[in-house]
Amino acid sequence: MLVSKEILADIFPEISPEKIVTSKVIGGFINECYKIEIEDNTYFLKLNEADKFPQMFEKEARGLQALNANTSLQIPKVEKVGITEHQQYLLLEFVQKGYKTKQFWVDFAEGIAQLHQNTHPFFGFEEDNFIGSLPQINKLNENWCEFFITQRLQPQIKIALDNQLIDKWFATKFESFFHILPSILPDEKPALLHGDLWHGNYIINQEGKPCIFDPAVNYGCSEQEIAFTELFGQMDDLFYETYFEIKPSFAGYEERADIYNLYPLLVHANLFGQMYLTGIEQIVKRFIG
Repeated sequence: MLVSKEILADIFPEISPEKIVTSKVIGGFINECYKIEIEDNTYFLKLNEADKFPQMFEKEARGLQALNANTSLQIPKVEKVGITEHQQYLLLEFVQKGYKTKQFWVDFAEGIAQLHQNTHPFFGFEEDNFIGSLPQINKLNENWCEFFITQRLQPQIKIALDNQLIDKWFATKFESFFHILPSILPDEKPALLHGDLWHGNYIINQEGKPCIFDPAVNYGCSEQEIAFTELFGQMDDLFYETYFEIKPSFAGYEERADIYNLYPLLVHANLFGQMYLTGIEQIVKRFIG
């Protein structure tokens, strides 16, 4: 048994631990993840240290529920969330993998476009949450450019500076960069975003359709989400063709995409190291020299 009896007893108080079959599965670098089988029911269990990542799974559960209420895409159902044995847990439905249908990329694009059509008076979210293991600040703001600078770029720059990944000179270069952003970023309504949409955060379900998970939910700029999907290996061309037919981009999107991707690049630099700094420096230098 890979998960302790104490944890299983807390999550499934009415079921004897001996009747529960657990097997470890791949689930990223933050959490321990398990497939849980109980007779005819199968679940996906995530565990991590409650003190290290306070309320991470409660916030993730609320993010998943917000997505589920606003898109036709499959979102894993939240079964239970809590803390036991100094660990926090998130119990989800287990999504069985399958093979793409011919309609897969069209369904995916339509589901993301549908998500992005949900708007809000403010950028941000009802609470701060996480992107990976890093805090994501979501204080409500009516101004997209100001929100992007103060709650996306500046917090990550501070982490990089505090961890000596960048020096004060490079941090100062960003201040010059910020001054030109109001003339570049479009005035767009806040859109509900998955927030961490890349190849590692979706699977093909048993029906051959997309299922998305591990969100960093917030109301942001829809272009930012699409730009992120292009950063670490693009989706199929049909995804972009379908999406932009439903929700056409403003002129100049290709130039802005690199600006939006400064956020995930800074996140990756803070999580995984200096290898991501070259790309960040090239983007900033292209705009301010």
